[in-house]
Amino acid sequence: MSVSVVKIPRGEQEYIDSSWDIKQEINSKQDLLNQNKRFFHDTYLYGDSYIALEKDKIVGFGIVIRDSYLALLGVKPDEQGRGLGKKIMKEILDDYDELTCHTRVTNDRAIDFYRGLGFKIDEIERDYYKNNENAAFMKFEEKTAD
Repeated sequence: MSVSVVKIPRGEQEYIDSSWDIKQEINSKQDLLNQNKRFFHDTYLYGDSYIALEKDKIVGFGIVIRDSYLALLGVKPDEQGRGLGKKIMKEILDDYDELTCHTRVTNDRAIDFYRGLGFKIDEIERDYYKNNENAAFMKFEEKTAD
């Protein structure tokens, strides 16, 4: 596996459509990442976007917005389980000392993934999602002396 992760400068549209297609594929197969196109495009353009590429083909993405908030993280469903999410997160965490995110409390896979990276559940937010599902608000804080 020769996957590279590149950071796309804010406002650049490179890979935006391919990232949207992956998000849609995840939503259709796993009923996750259910944002509309305008929200996704705005998040991509105004956030720090990290794109995982294999042979110049996008296989995953992560987007950080505002004050170190991981808004979106996705890997093509047929590419999951290869460590690509961890690879994307490593690049993101190299740029951020602190990071927060939300995930559905029923999404054990995501909660385990984030915990494995050093995130902790800070609180449970009731009725966070459109379907009134609760969210785990998770925080990563790693302070290291260089």
